[in-house]
Amino acid sequence: MHRTNSIEKQRELGYKYKNRGIEFDIIFHDKQMIFENSHDEENITKYNLEKQFKLYRELGYNEGIWLDFKNLDEENKYKAKKVLDELLNNII
Repeated sequence: MHRTNSIEKQRELGYKYKNRGIEFDIIFHDKQMIFENSHDEENITKYNLEKQFKLYRELGYNEGIWLDFKNLDEENKYKAKKVLDELLNNII
């Protein structure tokens, strides 16, 4: 499922793509140390990657996740990896 930027979209269309995988566009906010799940900066509370991961697990997906980083660069890559690792360890 392409460009899944909200839990509403994941709930609405997720059953169609349960066995095909899912894509999350993500933006890393290094000041807040959080990932926003959106294509363009919108709202870190509403479009929170942690919420998407929790719903992914709750819905019982069994295929992979494609993370499309929108702002990863040399300056934030280590912070982003640390936050993503912690997030995945807490969810999975």
